[in-house]
Amino acid sequence: INRRPPAEIVQATEAYVRALKAMAQAIRDRLASPSPTSALALRVHYRQIDVAASELESIILHEVAARHEQQRWLAALNIALTGGLALLLLHILARIEQGRAQAFTELAVNESRLRAFASGIPERSFLLDASGRYLEAYGIGTGGFAMPTEQLIGRQITDMLPQGVASGCLQVIATTLASRHTSNYEYCL
Repeated sequence: INRRPPAEIVQATEAYVRALKAMAQAIRDRLASPSPTSALALRVHYRQIDVAASELESIILHEVAARHEQQRWLAALNIALTGGLALLLLHILARIEQGRAQAFTELAVNESRLRAFASGIPERSFLLDASGRYLEAYGIGTGGFAMPTEQLIGRQITDMLPQGVASGCLQVIATTLASRHTSNYEYCL
């Protein structure tokens, strides 16, 4: 903290400097004309310097103690604020986690409903990725394929359907993903 010293430190410092200057003048005077009374005057100046130095030291020690106490108080406040912020962040994270867990539960319920619905469809339906790879098959029919579902999953649509039908399916997939709307595509095998 860059702040000016308190007025009492400035005043005590000025009194100390005045006492030093008076002592210096007394020494010069004694050197110029030694006399028995000048030794007594020097002792008086020594005592004034000692008193001024003691007062200055006392004021500085008091100021240092006050600043130290202020620093302790600020440190305690900093710790309290940091702790409060940490608690707030933990609360926010707990709320986010709670929302995530709730969304996951809802997603699992919706997926369960979708699987139940899809497994009751009389014709086979397929879930394909953007490149035309079979990800899942639903329904109880064969969907025109003689092979079991396990062998179909992971294969490309171009491996399973005639070229014209496969390219039509890929075009519908691209259109559906771009428009974000449901599309239908019918074909005969």
